[in-house]
Amino acid sequence: MAVKFATFTDLRKFTDNLTLNERTILKSATSSRTAQRKDTFLSHSSKDADCLPGVIKLLENHGASVYCDLNDERMPENPNPETAAIIK
Repeated sequence: MAVKFATFTDLRKFTDNLTLNERTILKSATSSRTAQRKDTFLSHSSKDADCLPGVIKLLENHGASVYCDLNDERMPENPNPETAAIIK
């Protein structure tokens, strides 16, 4: 039977099971210094930051190239019109 949805508990378990190497790779994948274009923007709440590595890994396992603004120094503190231009 295929899983049709994932709970926050599922995502946290998935994140907990990632190796240190996988976490490092995911951290670099969210960096603004990564030149590779991303095809998936991951919108998230800072309240859910503990689930992000698991979500990113899950999406990548399904072929997505994920951009998450978590470590992007270009992003303004408060969203503004420039924010959309940076994400594009």
